[in-house]
Amino acid sequence: MKAIRSIAWRTSRPLQQQHPLAGPQRALLSRYFSTNPPSPEGNEGFAARLRGEMLARPPTWIEDILSPTRSKLLDLALADHLPAEAKPEAKRSLMPAGHHLVYFPPLLTESELLPDGTDPKHSPGPGFSRRLWAGGNLVFPPGLRPEDHASPPSSSNPAGQSKSVVLVKKTLAMLGKNKFCACRESIADVTVRGQPGREKVYVELLREYGNFSLEEMNLPIDERTFYLSISEHRTLVFLRDEEVEVDVAKARDQTTASSSSSSSSRTVRAPSPHKPDYSFELTPSRRLLFHFSALTHNAHLIHLDREYCRASEGHRDLLVHGPLSLVLMLKALQAAASPLSNIVSIRYRNLAPLYVGETMRVCVRRVPSADAAIPSTEAPPSNESWDIWIERPDGGMAVKASAVSNPKQLERKIDPLVGHDNVSPGHQEPV
Repeated sequence: MKAIRSIAWRTSRPLQQQHPLAGPQRALLSRYFSTNPPSPEGNEGFAARLRGEMLARPPTWIEDILSPTRSKLLDLALADHLPAEAKPEAKRSLMPAGHHLVYFPPLLTESELLPDGTDPKHSPGPGFSRRLWAGGNLVFPPGLRPEDHASPPSSSNPAGQSKSVVLVKKTLAMLGKNKFCACRESIADVTVRGQPGREKVYVELLREYGNFSLEEMNLPIDERTFYLSISEHRTLVFLRDEEVEVDVAKARDQTTASSSSSSSSRTVRAPSPHKPDYSFELTPSRRLLFHFSALTHNAHLIHLDREYCRASEGHRDLLVHGPLSLVLMLKALQAAASPLSNIVSIRYRNLAPLYVGETMRVCVRRVPSADAAIPSTEAPPSNESWDIWIERPDGGMAVKASAVSNPKQLERKIDPLVGHDNVSPGHQEPV
């Protein structure tokens, strides 16, 4: 099976004006879905057709070189916004939790992006002009955790490690800093909700990160040579153009009524019912948003263009990135957990927008075992459960997450992506 490398689907999405497509773009677009808005065929028919259309899109393989430079640049971007205990160690051999998000960017030229700067291969097509990051989850595959599938010690396996870990060690022997890894991105599910004409399309992306056992980069990458290290799901929501126009009109009316209002047209969220065990505050700056956009090769205008946010999407200012919020929650969790803890999984939902220049509070609470979301019969007894959330200036929750860590995992552990086998407590690739 040959690798599918950086295939892009181009389409047009209206903002304030329609952006014309070039001839080659229009021809490629027609291969995957109709360029016309869906007809009023009924919600079930439209949903089934769109789902089949999007699930048929082939996966994309994205190769990357895991240079430590980008991870260090993320450290620098966050340095003035984090307390000392949430910053990574000065000397480390393993990738900090969440730093994989600045690798494996979309490999698209400027002309291949949609008018708002987003990736066209995730889009339902014309008629859905706003993209929101609704949430997602990260999972470290159990097969790569030695204590889950340990084998009896032997001459070839003296530590009694799982076969999968031994295999990964052999596979990663050639990997290290400045070596090649890959991400396989595919559309895992598509759901349409809402009445005809006011639908919301939920697109679930599956991103699988790992390494491959090819010594020559000119050979194809496929599932037979790919070894999974991290599994990530991202849920994107696309809104109808009519819904965007309503939000823009509401935002303008609100600005006229009160220019000092601290809330947009979105629903005000209730505060968390719990007090955090650990928290820190930060005020995201325009520079931080720019740096994160640059590191992730993200050209989405909602993070870069204030006038676009106000005139085209109904927001009062630049929005904080969904993945940046995830990185901040992982930083807070690592600071609150045991120094030897490994993050096993995290599941999160974005409830309300976070804006540039507005103070946010990142909170962590250890969940008592009796209240844990994962029953003790299903999770190892050493696992610890956590609630994580981000509060807006009004105290309402903007992001809500649940996570699992394991303080008793093997201290000597391979970095899933970089491939080192050194002890570095508290700085192992998450998920």
